[in-house]
Amino acid sequence: MTSRQALLETELASLSGAYLWSRAGVQFDRTDTRILRGGPALRLGNRFPLYFYAETDGGKTFQYTTDGEFTQYQNGSLAWKFAPGVSCKLNGHLKTSLNIEYDDNRQRVDYAGTASSATGPIYMVGKLHQRVLFPTLRVNLNLTPTFSVSYYGGPFATVGRYSDFRAVTAPRAAAEADRFTSVALSPEGGNLTGHLGKTPLSMPAPDFDWREFKSNLVLRWEYRPGSSLTCVWSQYRSDWSSQEDFTPATQSRALFSAHPDNTLLLKVSYWFTL
Repeated sequence: MTSRQALLETELASLSGAYLWSRAGVQFDRTDTRILRGGPALRLGNRFPLYFYAETDGGKTFQYTTDGEFTQYQNGSLAWKFAPGVSCKLNGHLKTSLNIEYDDNRQRVDYAGTASSATGPIYMVGKLHQRVLFPTLRVNLNLTPTFSVSYYGGPFATVGRYSDFRAVTAPRAAAEADRFTSVALSPEGGNLTGHLGKTPLSMPAPDFDWREFKSNLVLRWEYRPGSSLTCVWSQYRSDWSSQEDFTPATQSRALFSAHPDNTLLLKVSYWFTL
């Protein structure tokens, strides 16, 4: 990618331990060599990103954090992310944290696939509306100086829908309207088919639904100095069935009805001297 950008970054820290960081800027008219996945470099307009992160005093029992991003594009696209979190520390024995990230990405120009035709590959873009929900839970518990329990759980869900397909016909034209040619596509046997002028083309349907869940539970016992017993239970689930809506309840039902893959590991280490 070739581009020019200007950024303004600020950091603020209070005597009480609170912290705030932000970055705002503009990335000027740029040429992206990666967006078409091996196709020609595509000219893209300006983008105006804003990032921020804030946290309260980490020395207190409860600490609150906020991570966010907001990006406006010259062509009207909009993407934002908001990820609040809270962590708790109790008596040096228990530390737990919960973060919930939500992303909403509305792109007017996003790679939708490469269509096949009699004249060769045709690179397609479309309007994309993608949403992401990603909560994570971490727990660390020290029951005794020699026995600890830790847990990580992270369900992830994303849904993307494409519309208004266009073929990339003049990727470096000065005006965005001149870079693309609209193509009407119809579903046919799991693919999308249509015509660019008189040339028939076909491409896989780009819409996607994806959910997965990863979790790890670790028990560690140091039964003698330098020697330990570790037991790990991991679970993984995945699902790609299409859902009508994107709500936590709907996504959770689809994910946790999927068959789990469970793994149990046991590790024993023994310290000895020669």
